[in-house]
Amino acid sequence: MARKCIEKYLETHKSNYIGKYRCHSAVQTKKFEHKFHYYILDIQFKAIDVFVTIDYSGEEIVPTFSVNLHEQEQEYIIKDALNKITKFLDENLKLKLNSKTQIFKGKQGVNFCGYKINEYRMKLRDKGKRKLKNKVKKLKKQVKNYEISSIEAKKYLAGHIGYIKWANVYNLTRKVFYTEEDL
Repeated sequence: MARKCIEKYLETHKSNYIGKYRCHSAVQTKKFEHKFHYYILDIQFKAIDVFVTIDYSGEEIVPTFSVNLHEQEQEYIIKDALNKITKFLDENLKLKLNSKTQIFKGKQGVNFCGYKINEYRMKLRDKGKRKLKNKVKKLKKQVKNYEISSIEAKKYLAGHIGYIKWANVYNLTRKVFYTEEDL
């Protein structure tokens, strides 16, 4: 997604303009954000500095300039910076993104091993919750109809309880499982 975003921007903003500003240095500040230092020398050979932050985490490139520049000069700096980012991804990180790669904010979380893991907590995925609730209902019905014993049902649920104990599921366990005090 980041690679596509960069390539799309470079493809749609083609021009032969060669800017006056030159790149002095660059640093990666976040996973999908780089800060660049560009400069130009004025008539008295004093450096005029421009700092630009380029965020490419979403579907579009978001540049932030420290000073107002002519639109053509901004385009040149953005394209130059994006080419440097692409080169950095290829050479330093040896990072090739395939078509299935997706980039998300940390708050959104990642689905992994049946859990939804984000910055602050680990929860069960919705699909896993539904399956657990349905199985518990089915086991309760079988126990009420004397098809299986409660001991057999507990044995079956022991694996599920071991699985869900690592996630933040306090409310789920209160809804799905009941204790002798609840009867």
